[in-house]
Amino acid sequence: QDWPNLEKYNNANAELPAPAGGENRVVFMGNSITEMWIGTHPEFFAENPYVNRGIGGQTTPQMLLRFRQDVIDLNPKVVVILAGTNDIAGNTGPM
Repeated sequence: QDWPNLEKYNNANAELPAPAGGENRVVFMGNSITEMWIGTHPEFFAENPYVNRGIGGQTTPQMLLRFRQDVIDLNPKVVVILAGTNDIAGNTGPM
């Protein structure tokens, strides 16, 4: 089972070109709140060098397991992290 959902963004990560010279890429990492931003305001991501890597229901341990492939390897200048909501909800058991 793919507990941290490592496969979700594999294709998108492979297709994403390296940042252009001077590009200030921002990666948004988080849960469903982050994931839904792209559907709510697609222009925010389309018009900027912003990459959404939210996965609904995720807890912090799951995000940590996919942080390298879904954030670090994308070479962002900035990372925005929304985490903890599902930890409090106990989505993956007691912390």
